Amino acid sequence: MSSKSETNFRKRIRPILESLPNTIIFSIQSVALRGLPDLILCINGNFVALELKASATSKVSGLQRHNLEKITNVGKGYAFLVFPENWDLIYKKLVQLAGDKNEQRSKH
Repeated sequence: MSSKSETNFRKRIRPILESLPNTIIFSIQSVALRGLPDLILCINGNFVALELKASATSKVSGLQRHNLEKITNVGKGYAFLVFPENWDLIYKKLVQLAGDKNEQRSKH
């Protein structure tokens, strides 16, 4: 994630993601590994990839789209293109995967 607004978005949602039960988070920040999602999570045994963008109009590369599709198609893989405009919806899906019925944990 290169832009300041994307970095701010990551900083805002990281603590929220860390509060999810049954969840491990790995950040991918290497420029050498182009096209990989920004965050990789294991939520309740499910592989989850998050590609973070500053807004719904931010550019998504063909390689990023391809990798998100591959992850989605492997069975227990979930891949989301996440931006501030769809964060609430994505967060609800992540809470469901985590098995946490208490959505009041969210501090968004």
